Amino acid sequence: MEANNKISRKKLYQLIWNTPITKLAKQHGIPADAIRNICKKLEIPTPSSGYWSKLKFNKPVEILPLPKIKNDNQETNIEIINGKWVLKEHFQSVFYRLKNEIEANYKLPNKTPEKLIKPHPLIKAAKADLKNYQHPKGWIFKKHIRYTSQNIVNIEVSKENILKALCFMDAFIKLIEKRNHSIVINGYHTEVIIFEERITIRCREVLKRIKIKDPHSMYNREDTVLIPSGIIAFEMGKSYWKREWRESEKKPLETKLSNIVTSLELKAKKQIEERIENEKWHIENEKRLKIEKEEQKKLGL
Repeated sequence: MEANNKISRKKLYQLIWNTPITKLAKQHGIPADAIRNICKKLEIPTPSSGYWSKLKFNKPVEILPLPKIKNDNQETNIEIINGKWVLKEHFQSVFYRLKNEIEANYKLPNKTPEKLIKPHPLIKAAKADLKNYQHPKGWIFKKHIRYTSQNIVNIEVSKENILKALCFMDAFIKLIEKRNHSIVINGYHTEVIIFEERITIRCREVLKRIKIKDPHSMYNREDTVLIPSGIIAFEMGKSYWKREWRESEKKPLETKLSNIVTSLELKAKKQIEERIENEKWHIENEKRLKIEKEEQKKLGL
């Protein structure tokens, strides 16, 4: 292991000639292709397909030497954290690699279906709830929007867009579960659990502001009201950190499923990293305060 917990070019060369890349990838939970791409970029020769079988039966093998390059001690994008390899890639590289993986492994819809086909139990419940809708009291509930009840997946749309929202959320939930994640509902809040991290989500119809004249006003006063726009959106996160995807005329929300799930998974990983860093900071801070307290005690302060 490197002193700075980063694997150098030379170290990676030694590792891949002692252990198959596929085995290293499985052991550390990173893509084998990502390791191969690093080797290609840093001009690290890799064993041929027959190398490991020859080695297994004690047959002579050829180990290609590591060629010299300008920065011979160059580090890779791989770090060792708690004994595991962590691939440090540029955010866009990680995003598109994961997005492409999702699109390649799952048959994703590219248009809104005309009807629900074998809907998920959560969507069945939401459909029944919206069918028997009774508008709740309170100023926050808009007149022309239907809101799902407590303990029902969070959907807020006009009557005309109920089917569209249900079809999208059905496709979303099914994809989430295929990715080994889950959905939990607590009151009016719907959350997706990814890598044990909780992220709030909802499907809503975008509202637009229009001005209408007050018929009872003597001065032609205009009031601003919010009405449904017909545009369906998916939100993740809370008010202080929120991201949203909207459908367009050419692209229904279903076409953005891979982007949405990719963003959710990367957000969950970022939350984990931030929590670990925060915990480390608190531990170090407690140690520092303890040392300061002991020093003050010695000085009689």
